[in-house]
Amino acid sequence: MAHLRTILETFTACHGIAGHEDEVATSIIQHGDFTSYGRDAMGNLLCMKETTPGAPTVLLDAHMDEVGFIVKYIDDDGYLYLDAVGGIDTKALSGACLLVHGNSLLRGIVSDMPPHIAHGSTVPELGDLPLDIGMSGREARETVPVGSPVTFSTRLRQVGQHKVCSKALDNRAGCTVLCSLSRKLDVPFNLAFLFSSQEEVGTRGAYAALTSSAPALALSIDTTHGDMYGVPREKTRTLGSGTIIGVGANIHHSLFSRLRETAKNDGIAHTIKAYAGATPTNLRSMQTAGRGVATALLSIPTRYLHTPAEVADMRDIKATQRLVSSFLSSLDESYVEAIAC
Repeated sequence: MAHLRTILETFTACHGIAGHEDEVATSIIQHGDFTSYGRDAMGNLLCMKETTPGAPTVLLDAHMDEVGFIVKYIDDDGYLYLDAVGGIDTKALSGACLLVHGNSLLRGIVSDMPPHIAHGSTVPELGDLPLDIGMSGREARETVPVGSPVTFSTRLRQVGQHKVCSKALDNRAGCTVLCSLSRKLDVPFNLAFLFSSQEEVGTRGAYAALTSSAPALALSIDTTHGDMYGVPREKTRTLGSGTIIGVGANIHHSLFSRLRETAKNDGIAHTIKAYAGATPTNLRSMQTAGRGVATALLSIPTRYLHTPAEVADMRDIKATQRLVSSFLSSLDESYVEAIAC
């Protein structure tokens, strides 16, 4: 598990909002073991582990991008006004330290009126929370082009015995699982590792990646809501309870059943999460690619998603890695070919 944590720490330290995933992709290439890899116009990183020419392909997906911001305006006092890239709750922003990726790397503080001055306790809009980078308007405009990406600055930290806290656990945790598996798996079919772009702004990277060539089946790894104070239990999963196997219309029932049976047979901690329709993941784009793709979903329970301080349990990340490995090892070429028909 220490190796997984090391990779996770490396990946969460990278910065990559949607459309700016280059730093993440470079780190993945450095830490994975692939026979070939390439980028496309959307910024997706597709890495291959090929066995036999003509063999079917199983695709494993995890999105690289994190939520963040983009600079849309700089006022005469040097304050930066931001737009959100992905869904962000402004309650978590007041006083936060953000990184501005302009002509140079800058730190800024999200400004807000202190309670001594503010009237009431309403949740501010993002437009009411400008970023203070300590510069005049002229200096700021010379240093920070409009359109510059802005990211959270938090680094991975230990919380208790098994949990970690960081920005971008969604979905560098999934990237960690896939990258670690690239060094372990030995299967009789080709493996495609899709480290996809722009999931947080509409699963656009995955849609583009599967439009040109659909795999026999696809398994996506992502995060979902972990147990949190004040949130009904039925909407979350407890940290430390293992990986989460998705079931529903967006998920091929044969793959769900095989994942569940594999987890039971191998003693891998897991829970089940049902989705009535499309999941809020890349599967909603992947399943309908080409003539349709058999898809499955594993999720890692994570608290405080889309904030500077997401929290996950390393045991759940490890359980996800174990289940993907056992599941793929249970498949043979005939099963993969049959499910694609």
